[in-house]
Amino acid sequence: MHSDNQTGTAAGQSIPIPYDIPTSARAYGWMLGGKDNYEVDRSFLLSTLPSFPECVDIARQNREFLFRVVRYLTREAGIRQFIDMGCGLPTDNNVHQVARSFAPDARVVYVDIDPIVLAHGRALLADDDSTTVITGDMRDQKAILDHPDLVRSSTSTSRSPCSSSPWGTTSPTPTDRPASCGPPSSGPRPAASSASRRSSRTIPYGVPP
Repeated sequence: MHSDNQTGTAAGQSIPIPYDIPTSARAYGWMLGGKDNYEVDRSFLLSTLPSFPECVDIARQNREFLFRVVRYLTREAGIRQFIDMGCGLPTDNNVHQVARSFAPDARVVYVDIDPIVLAHGRALLADDDSTTVITGDMRDQKAILDHPDLVRSSTSTSRSPCSSSPWGTTSPTPTDRPASCGPPSSGPRPAASSASRRSSRTIPYGVPP
């Protein structure tokens, strides 16, 4: 995806791609060694490095933190349902891969608002019945938890604990609409939830530097 066209192809789908401003998903993916990015994303990060050289290490440490938390939740806490808020582009050690390495029956719902992320995720996980990718704004937790695909995914284990995790997405969330990282308290929900926070400094989707 190294072609800087306004409308590009992501995972075989023709979708509008904002090529003239960096996006957090592409920038974060580049720091993890991903290839789904543009010159504008790389230029932004390279211009950021002199004043914030730790950003690459933070992104990679965040990924290691994800692995440790999911390992603990599956192996020690018995969690089998995961909601990954602001999941970003697929890379190594995604939540479903980590969870299933310790609990093969784990179910994962990925949530994002970036059309490129959604296209790639749905294409890669199309044949995975235990993993769902939905469109959602993590600042609207009720809408996410009421999403029919999420409800359908968790029907068989709706009384089991669930982990809702905004990996590295809380710091770039616009402050005029702060995110609520835990589920709403009203209405039918999984019996418990575990929210894990780890901030990394990136930029919000579609917002110029």
